[in-house]
Amino acid sequence: MGRLKEMFAEYDRDIDSATEKDCLSVFVRYVRDHLPAKENPEMHEFYEKVLPDSNGESRYWLFVQDETKTITNLYFKSKKEYIETIIKLSEFDTLNVFYSLANYKDGHNNKNVISLKCAAVDIDDVDIDVSTKSKEELVDYIKREYALSDAELTNYLIMSGHGLH
Repeated sequence: MGRLKEMFAEYDRDIDSATEKDCLSVFVRYVRDHLPAKENPEMHEFYEKVLPDSNGESRYWLFVQDETKTITNLYFKSKKEYIETIIKLSEFDTLNVFYSLANYKDGHNNKNVISLKCAAVDIDDVDIDVSTKSKEELVDYIKREYALSDAELTNYLIMSGHGLH
């Protein structure tokens, strides 16, 4: 049996009838389970600050989307494993990794949120090229565009492929 078939078998998938979703699911789980944790103290510190602690019964949720818009979901009981997986998956330019700042008791919807340590604001399709702006220019833009005072500014500003968070 080839290595690819072994990978699929490890995650209870049949390679001969695999869909795009099966392939993405196996790849993401393989990254989670087999790639070494990346050393990225800045990202690790950020996630430690913004994610709530687990109470042992709650779980964290993320979903991954590839360039074909195929999606797979992952759930975690361990905050450490959740953070490591987010960091590992962020290394792949062809994947969009969406992670929740909450932890849940069951499904990943508002009524099942157990705890939330912070809130995020998603500003899509800004009218400037955020990739060319300094931190100071972005802060000035947000203050001006949304009429915010210094006290109302966020603690973190994240640039994504589609806007600011």
